Amino acid sequence: MEAGKFIEEYILKDGRKLIIRTPQLGDIDNYFLFINNLIDEDVPLLLDEKVSYTSELYWIYNKILNMFEGREIAICIEYNGKIVADAAITQSIGREKHVGSLGIAIAKEFRNMGLGYKLISMLLEYAKSSGFKIIKLTVYSNNGAGIHLYEKLGFKEAGRIPKVALFKKEGFVDVITMYKEL
Repeated sequence: MEAGKFIEEYILKDGRKLIIRTPQLGDIDNYFLFINNLIDEDVPLLLDEKVSYTSELYWIYNKILNMFEGREIAICIEYNGKIVADAAITQSIGREKHVGSLGIAIAKEFRNMGLGYKLISMLLEYAKSSGFKIIKLTVYSNNGAGIHLYEKLGFKEAGRIPKVALFKKEGFVDVITMYKEL
């Protein structure tokens, strides 16, 4: 997958125009703000502390490298020059090369507008055409909207581990593993 490749323009019901494309190294400043805003909001992500610019630079560099080498399918949404959503499927290794792990994040002001469904649907199409057979993900039990979305897209719960993650408001929550066969 080519970095910075335009995929399509997407118009929200309120008329705002979004650009769906692949990430590129030049997005580092936007990704740095994007992830740290999500962490400040205490959304159900693994990270719970702000990331440094250096660690985010390392993260995006590896993302681009994985895309170039065919180990990651990644897309982002840009609005007015800022990243407002990111989603990717990363290929497993060895005996599990046919399996991909899904991750997605959407800025608060762009949630509940169908962007999660749009991004994951696009990724699943790319994954299927790239030879993936199974897509898996983990989601925290306090992410009801995410769980509903994944079920709507055909993901099934494989299991859960109780009290894995600690959140400021909810306390300990379960982690749920879900999967979808392509």
